[in-house]
Amino acid sequence: VDFTWREFRIVPIMTCAKIIHMDLPNKRKIIHHLGKELEQKQSKTNISDDMALSLRAFHSLLRQLSSFVQDCYFQACKNIGKKPPFQTSIPNEMDLFRIGRFDLRRLQSRDYASWQSLIFYMAENLKWLAELTSALHSIELHGGSV
Repeated sequence: VDFTWREFRIVPIMTCAKIIHMDLPNKRKIIHHLGKELEQKQSKTNISDDMALSLRAFHSLLRQLSSFVQDCYFQACKNIGKKPPFQTSIPNEMDLFRIGRFDLRRLQSRDYASWQSLIFYMAENLKWLAELTSALHSIELHGGSV
């Protein structure tokens, strides 16, 4: 899958990942940390706010990539003249600010129960995305045998 983001970059690191948001209009980079590196910033007073911002950035990436892969899958099935055999509905619908029943703009940074549920929704969508990507790859490798 050949996909690039204009405004985001992912930097995988052994203990965490960084999502770099390229704020193009303002010509600046905003770095969001996920994982151990964020945990190590315990001296920061807004650790929950940082995690909330990081998860919002991750949501944006996941939403864009899911939409792109889904479009590629539908096109690949159309190209071989077959109906998509894979479950193509994402488990938890996403739009610009929502995933499932959660509006990321309204979640409080210390509402841990809601954030935990939201992370579960993201994990379900990631699993679905991995399966959809595998199905797409199979179509690309084997042509008509879906």
